[in-house]
Amino acid sequence: MFRVIKPSYGRQVIYILLLFTLPVLGLPVQVEQNDSVLVKYGDKTLLEAEALESADLEALKKWLAAPPKQVDVRAEGTSLLGLPVKLVISNSVAQRWKSEPKGLATLFAQRLNKLLSNTTPEWDQSGKVVPLGESRVVSLSPYRLEDQIQVTSDNPEVVEVKEVGEGKFQLRGLTAGRASLSVSSTRSEAIPSLPVSVQPWAARWGEGPRKFTFWGELKESRIRESLARWLSARTVVGAKVDLEEVETKDGRAFKARATAEGALSVENTFPLEVQSQAGAPLEPARTVFLSNHPERLVSDGILFERTAPATPVRFMWHHRNEPGSADRSLVLQLSNPTGVTRRMRMLWYSYGPSPDEIHVGHTAALDYAAAAVRGWGEEIVLPAQGTRTIEIRSVKGGQTASGMAYLADLAGSVGPIGVKVLASSGGGPLPVEPAAERDPGRTASGVFSADIKLDASHLLGGPFTYLEFGGEPYEKDLDKGYPSYGNFGTVYRARLMLKNPLQEEKEAVVGFASGGGAARGVLALDGEIYNLPMGTSGEGLPVRKYLLAPGEVRQVDVELFPQAGSNYPVRIVVKSDYARLEKTDIEPLRPLRSAIP
Repeated sequence: MFRVIKPSYGRQVIYILLLFTLPVLGLPVQVEQNDSVLVKYGDKTLLEAEALESADLEALKKWLAAPPKQVDVRAEGTSLLGLPVKLVISNSVAQRWKSEPKGLATLFAQRLNKLLSNTTPEWDQSGKVVPLGESRVVSLSPYRLEDQIQVTSDNPEVVEVKEVGEGKFQLRGLTAGRASLSVSSTRSEAIPSLPVSVQPWAARWGEGPRKFTFWGELKESRIRESLARWLSARTVVGAKVDLEEVETKDGRAFKARATAEGALSVENTFPLEVQSQAGAPLEPARTVFLSNHPERLVSDGILFERTAPATPVRFMWHHRNEPGSADRSLVLQLSNPTGVTRRMRMLWYSYGPSPDEIHVGHTAALDYAAAAVRGWGEEIVLPAQGTRTIEIRSVKGGQTASGMAYLADLAGSVGPIGVKVLASSGGGPLPVEPAAERDPGRTASGVFSADIKLDASHLLGGPFTYLEFGGEPYEKDLDKGYPSYGNFGTVYRARLMLKNPLQEEKEAVVGFASGGGAARGVLALDGEIYNLPMGTSGEGLPVRKYLLAPGEVRQVDVELFPQAGSNYPVRIVVKSDYARLEKTDIEPLRPLRSAIP
């Protein structure tokens, strides 16, 4: 909830009987009288006193039009002396100012002396901070036309200056940085300059996300992760966000505070409505976005920028900041090149930074697969012909950030969708040039086929059956033909046929084995997710056993995708007690029922 706090400028009184405008030293001074006399400077009231007789009012007007060079207005009790007439501060005047007569007389004397004396103009503040892209007003006083004051910026690319009259100047922040406002005039003494700093807001959260819509079990962790991601996407790069839930009479509300070096802190409290609906199956992805080259971040720049022709799509990213480098942030964006606003159903699992690249890649893959088989998701909106930052995640030197996402149109229509990944150290606009490349090994980026389909058979009593995932042949980029080394992010979908030709019940064991080094995996067997430990070579680690009756033929749907951070290829090993039977191909019983979208 937001409160708009409007400044109060005291009482407002309309005077209509008498109005005199006096060119005091070129100043817009006015004298107004109805039931009291007012002396105003521009839009500011300098003083109010008891009403004067006509002759005294005329004398005051003439004196203000041409005051003496030496002015000494002083307060004595409730009166102002040193003017051609005595001005009295009555109790009724003091009540309107919410003060007392003697104190007001002293204040009014100080104001007149400052206005009428020939003092050097001063800025109304010692320095000014202007939000980037916004305008603020500063003023010099006392301001005299004959001084012919001109104010200029020593760095016009940072701050633009425009005179708006009566000693006021509008400053517009163009670029983050510092500038100084220099003042020239016909006065003999120098008028001090004004330092100005232009800074972005640490965040632009507006009225908050207002509402989240989820599919599947509504856990508190899901709400907080989505909110933290939403907040991060609307901060300057490198900002720190603190989040806490607050009590409110109208439901849930959160207070968030964003801070960043060189930025203006932001603190907002906003309500959040949360809706949930039952989990629902997700359509298999058509294509996969893979952002893994360059894997090492050695400079700021664009790491990945591609468009796929249609949803649903899968998206995997995995990048490691160079050891010894300053903190960088991954900026992940989605774009909608169509002319209509699109509601999307999304899975988004992002982890890191961590020095353990296998761990973050595996955690993203596991949570993605587990959420998918439960039919989870959340709703986002992509503006027509617009780009939306989904997340900004800081990555320390020597650490890795990794993630997986899924996107599908909710309206039933499908259209192109773009993905962009950038590395930024902050302190300015997002980079527009490609990042430097310095990867010694084989990594890939591109748009690839979302799945690889294959069939395999194991005759119980026959030799081992091996299913390899992540080896050659490698998928090719759909537009550019680049190979996807390891086929990371592409789901292998295999119909594994098991047959027991013997006259007794037999067991088949499905295991997981590494093939190219340290690797973990996420395996789906008939839609059930298995969190695979670090693989071993050879026969591998057993995952699941299948008991087949004599003569039974069974189909097992196997799904696995090479996950970021691990070394692929890996193998699924199917074995049974060897009875010297020959390997044979077994006809699949049905189409594969996919679980991982």
